Amino acid sequence: MAVIQGSLLNAMLNYHASGKRLAILIIDELSTGLSPHISHMQQVINWARSLNMPIIIVESDTSLNPGGYQVEYQPTNEALRSMANVIFVKAGINAFSTEVVSSAGRIRLSKTGESIEQLHSAMESGGIQPVSKLNRYLEGRGVKALVVMGTSTNLCLQASVVGYCRPFTSQRELAALSLGYEVLSCPQIIRGMIDNETPDWQDLENVSFYTSL
Repeated sequence: MAVIQGSLLNAMLNYHASGKRLAILIIDELSTGLSPHISHMQQVINWARSLNMPIIIVESDTSLNPGGYQVEYQPTNEALRSMANVIFVKAGINAFSTEVVSSAGRIRLSKTGESIEQLHSAMESGGIQPVSKLNRYLEGRGVKALVVMGTSTNLCLQASVVGYCRPFTSQRELAALSLGYEVLSCPQIIRGMIDNETPDWQDLENVSFYTSL
């Protein structure tokens, strides 16, 4: 779908009025303080809360991915974190990765290069389901569409919207669109690696990218 000249907040109200369940998905927003884009996100979240929409945060902890690039765990912006209904932790860049675990049962895995099967076994022994708990959470609440916000426009957000091809294979991970969700967003609630970065996914089918809040 092409970029839509219109308001994201109005679109959210229309979705709600139509009976279609919508949720807010905040991905990897590590900024501090109350910059303008954080204020815009809070405005969307407050509007969503008034419409009884779930507020979901997904943040990264690469220590959950022993074979991958390692960085220190960094929580989501505290102003946003305090507004969430639930927080999930992911190992890679895709919020719908099968390695997503909920923060309520978060454990640290060793970094000795175990196979995925061994990692899943370790998760299960710690009381964690290794399948995408985010997708299960959304399905359990009848969610059909997602307002996507956060960082980074053409990295973590793109991977979570359309998936990404695993290195040296043509296999693309499941993500929001391939799982059947509609995606809504606008420039004011996403950040790229450069200023005013255009989302590569804004024109895709089942994506509604609005020009304003």
